[in-house]
Amino acid sequence: MSQSKISILQSTPLRPSDIVIATHPKCGTTLMQQIILTLLASGDKNIVKEPMVLSKWAEMTVSNSNVSSLTDWIPDQSTQPSIETPRRVIKTHAPYHLRPWSSQSSAKVVVVSRNPGDACVSMWHHSLDIPAFRYTANFSHFWNFLYSKGKVEHGNFWLWHSGWYNYLQNGGDVLWVKFEDIKENPEREIRRIAEYCCIEVSDEVIWKTVKASSFKNTKKTADTINADKASKGIRFKKNHIRKGESGKWRKTFGEESDGFEMFHVGKCRELEMPLNLFPM
Repeated sequence: MSQSKISILQSTPLRPSDIVIATHPKCGTTLMQQIILTLLASGDKNIVKEPMVLSKWAEMTVSNSNVSSLTDWIPDQSTQPSIETPRRVIKTHAPYHLRPWSSQSSAKVVVVSRNPGDACVSMWHHSLDIPAFRYTANFSHFWNFLYSKGKVEHGNFWLWHSGWYNYLQNGGDVLWVKFEDIKENPEREIRRIAEYCCIEVSDEVIWKTVKASSFKNTKKTADTINADKASKGIRFKKNHIRKGESGKWRKTFGEESDGFEMFHVGKCRELEMPLNLFPM
């Protein structure tokens, strides 16, 4: 993205009704898009077939077209049938200091974090699956020479989270949600999300959203859509929704697991972030 487009984005305020999902890549972005969009759709999973289409990625949208394609965007009424004026759900991978807006106003910002072990493993697979990256190295190389040094998409994992955490600690209006907590107790976390985003829903809608955002359902929907795109010759990113597991990173890190944990603890202490932000 050019500096001119960044400058324009950072001089544009959010709308009061906006909901922003801020994540470092592979930390639960699509899951949170599915949850929030399904809540806004009154629990109708058939409306939310492609969350990555219904929720615009700020940086990518502006990079591929013009700034007005984001700033003037109004969601289709059919995606939020019970809401008179549809709310925009915007995704960003930007660190806090590069956030794509000038003022938050009363817009809602949901930050999703995930333990760096699982995030790193997922990012490795992600990098292998993108032909343009031309990356074929093993996991040890990815961890030691790329991820640990912040040489991946959207930069250093720990610095990224530190920026948003400091904003939260200084009184910023942010809901911090842990990927692991959603996996452990989806009903509780979805209720927190709905309450923070001021989305009034019934218990039935909560349960429909729990079901719609399960890994089994999101994976099945994505596979069906991708198969249809493949039959039509439409390009798509394979394995975007891969396993959605939590706590399995040690299997891939192997004998490097202890060293990784020491590195992680050191980074959290250096940046004054509590270890419980990232359930390992």
